[in-house]
Amino acid sequence: MSQNPYSPDAFNTSSIIEAPRTSLSAIASLVKSLICCIPGAGILATLFGAISIVRISSSNGRKCGRMLAFAGIVIGLLVTAIQVAVLIGAVQVIKNVNTNIITPMKTAFTQLEQGQLDGFQALLDPKVLPADAQGQTKRFWAEVTAEMGAFQGLPEQGFQFQQRPVKPGDLTITYDFPAKFANGIAQMELTVDPQRIGDVAFGKSTINGMIQNIAFRTPSGKIISLIPPTPTTPTTPATTTPPTPSNP
Repeated sequence: MSQNPYSPDAFNTSSIIEAPRTSLSAIASLVKSLICCIPGAGILATLFGAISIVRISSSNGRKCGRMLAFAGIVIGLLVTAIQVAVLIGAVQVIKNVNTNIITPMKTAFTQLEQGQLDGFQALLDPKVLPADAQGQTKRFWAEVTAEMGAFQGLPEQGFQFQQRPVKPGDLTITYDFPAKFANGIAQMELTVDPQRIGDVAFGKSTINGMIQNIAFRTPSGKIISLIPPTPTTPTTPATTTPPTPSNP
């Protein structure tokens, strides 16, 4: 016997099959996994992906998006691994800078305060040492301390230095460090060989023998350099004598 089309049972909504909806947590997992520039986004993507898979499995087909969740988990784990590797590398570089640059220079300046020159001169590139290296070092440090007072220290953390922009053709790189003296903070300008400074950052060597010049920029704007810059002689444009007109 056929069912009465006007019976209330004919409009029973339980027999209607709903289309599965994409899990919002699966979408969130994939989106967060693609935001690589935010620290921790990969971890959140992995968590959202795992939660999404659990919810999809228990939804009896009402939710979909399992592949989005899997993609979010895989990309999230990859991004997290990259971020952790970058963080570990950055921490190691800062540690190398502290050990191979900050500590030797702090020791050398402290020895300069006591009149010992050997540690400071060991920092310098032998190719740029002046003929009267000891005399020039004494004059340089006397001028610095006369302006700034006694040396008190360098930054405790290597990330406080800044590298100046390098132009094409430059043979040196200059780094700026804040140096503390009794009369205030002076900006120390450290000029080094760019082909060798990478070894210092990666812990293969120390700063000894790599510095080509050291200068201090005082709060008053005065620049005190160990090796003063070579003055440039302005070139005079060549003049031409006009030809003498011939007589007709």
